[in-house]
Amino acid sequence: MTEKINIENKLFEIFKNNWHEEFLFDGLEHRKIMYKEFFTNILKFKEKLEKLGLKKNDTICYLTPNSLELIILYFSSLFLGLKIIPIDIEKGIDEIEEILSLSNFELLINDNFEIKSNKPVISINEFKITSSSIVNISEVELIKKINYDSIFLITFTSGSTGTPKGVMHSFRNLFDSSIAFNKIFNFSKNDIFYHNLPMSYMAGILNLIVLPLICESKIVLGNRFSISNMSNFWEIPIKYSVNIFWFIPTILELLLKLDRTDIGIKYSKNKNLLGLVGTAPLYSKTKTNFEEKYSIPLFETYGLSETLFVSANSQKFQKNNSVGKVLNNVEINFLENQVIIKVPCYFENNFYLTGDLGKIDSENFLFITGRSKDIIIKGGINLSPKKIEDIIRNFKFINDTTIIGIKDEILGERIACFIVPKITFSENQKKIINSEITKKLGVLYRIDEFFILDQIPRTVNGKIDKPKIRETYDLI
Repeated sequence: MTEKINIENKLFEIFKNNWHEEFLFDGLEHRKIMYKEFFTNILKFKEKLEKLGLKKNDTICYLTPNSLELIILYFSSLFLGLKIIPIDIEKGIDEIEEILSLSNFELLINDNFEIKSNKPVISINEFKITSSSIVNISEVELIKKINYDSIFLITFTSGSTGTPKGVMHSFRNLFDSSIAFNKIFNFSKNDIFYHNLPMSYMAGILNLIVLPLICESKIVLGNRFSISNMSNFWEIPIKYSVNIFWFIPTILELLLKLDRTDIGIKYSKNKNLLGLVGTAPLYSKTKTNFEEKYSIPLFETYGLSETLFVSANSQKFQKNNSVGKVLNNVEINFLENQVIIKVPCYFENNFYLTGDLGKIDSENFLFITGRSKDIIIKGGINLSPKKIEDIIRNFKFINDTTIIGIKDEILGERIACFIVPKITFSENQKKIINSEITKKLGVLYRIDEFFILDQIPRTVNGKIDKPKIRETYDLI
């Protein structure tokens, strides 16, 4: 088991020892913040939240793009004893409102969204970062008075039932998982992480905010990844000498296909870079092609919102097609080939049923071989097929339908829709369906491919036979 580290003393030492060091860099707005400025603005934003009437154990929802202000507000919320619920701005209006309806919150920090809410709503623009009136370093003692065991973070994930599921964690959970993960990599103040994942998901919070802080590393904020910014992907990392990247497989594939310059190749060959990969399966072909092109070693990892970090390949030990060696604070078992995981942070040490199929070898390397739960992972984001099916079944020109995820080199999986139309099915009807899906669920839920059937195959119990559909259409 990983040796327990005192969280209060660790955080206290991090701020005290790095008080005059730079910590956060905003590659978009060309700003940089030292630890002393970071801490000062945490207290400043905390005071503003208190003036807005928030108090210990209250809940605040964040519906806003990535920014330095958002990072600071997360820690201001921690200092005040609040629960935070980040929501992805790229979700559709229906899904956002559903999450808000499930959240008993006191304040919504919102950025230009017309959201129905009977609770107070303010813009993140109300919070301004200052470089003046720096607090005395003695104020860092406040770190020792924070309750790190209360619920701090609630992230909503897409469940197979279609209803968003709230996953709760204390800050201590995030801290302990980061400590266990760094036992493998030994990141330090010499490392600079590139943050281009959404701060509304666990990877954007645990992997790219908490982990770098615990390691006393630096964070560079860049554009949230998308197809539109792949052509200049390397611009910000080069400017700020980034050496640690958290990739999702989609980013790797997009760079291989869309990066037509050689600046990234030259940069990676002249600097000791490291790429961590998570959130979705990494195909061996993608790994090989990327490493050959950029000379950046890739290390696949495995983790879940519920369990946090679980396993990782590293410079010390790795195996092909494995998601890495299981961390010291994690116990793996199997229930009918399904991976079940026990971690200190999950439900008083019970096992969590992952929905992933897998195996483990004699050297404690974990292999994920498939998925038992009905979830599509597109661009590293979990999507619920049932939500799409529920929308499509409301159209009068559709008799029956089912949604299946099929392999895609760039996205990991793309969305295939199998439908039984009442009469005919036109291109215009496809557009109508996708328009409604995008409006309600967000652009990631758009259907990528339609298949027309005479009937949807079902088992003897009347359940849709998705394995048969995959087999029939060679989608395995």
